[in-house]
Amino acid sequence: MKIERISTYLVEDWLLVTVETDTGSKGVGQSTFWGQPAATVQVIDEFSRYLTGKDPLAMDYHFQYLNRSSSFRASSVFAALSAIDVALWDIAGKHYGAPVYGLLGGAQRTKIRMCALCMDGDIDGMVAEVKAAVETGHTAVKIDPFPPEYGTWALPRLIREVVDRVGAAREAIGEDVDLVIEAHRKIGPAEAISLAAKLEPFDVALFEDPIPPDSVDSMAEVAAKTTIPIATGERLHTLYEFREVLSRGARTGCRSASRL
Repeated sequence: MKIERISTYLVEDWLLVTVETDTGSKGVGQSTFWGQPAATVQVIDEFSRYLTGKDPLAMDYHFQYLNRSSSFRASSVFAALSAIDVALWDIAGKHYGAPVYGLLGGAQRTKIRMCALCMDGDIDGMVAEVKAAVETGHTAVKIDPFPPEYGTWALPRLIREVVDRVGAAREAIGEDVDLVIEAHRKIGPAEAISLAAKLEPFDVALFEDPIPPDSVDSMAEVAAKTTIPIATGERLHTLYEFREVLSRGARTGCRSASRL
């Protein structure tokens, strides 16, 4: 079996990839690198030159070869790698007649807990969303308490406004629902530490991406100076980057990890 064709389908900001073989088997992968998806398409076109004619079941070899074949790496490269890797594993599952999770070590869970995204920038809208989520059975909600104009505020107002929103959310959901705060990398280390101190009384389950992922040491400093567990990683690309985060304590465990 050999790879015969790789096709890309760009739908708005979402990129789908299909890998077809000479036996008629087809794998589907997805890239959610919505920042510059057109650049990812170009990378996949480049990768196709190497992959065409290769064995689709040598997934790890192809990943390592493509990952190391260029001196310059960027998000678009890893987005392309991810989409192709998923498609190749899809082909492998079909080839061996097994679900991909079976090839990767077997099922570990029979159910998974859901965290509802309640991202309305208006405080009243956010409160309505978290209440609705709890009513539908969610036991965890995530809010972004930074309204669009946050960048024009001095630190005292920023902290007060965010704290007001987090307090309103906690009051609306009660004590039996976990509350996750999404910061979307909007503040610096000093602001994050100051803000986290004010958020601790609300028993926040996770403080997600308080600062940009530019410095593992800075993220570790934030994590060390708050009792709120820090969540990060969605802007990392490889196992090696995650190793750096974990080894330096830039991410701390969730208090309710057994349920999340």
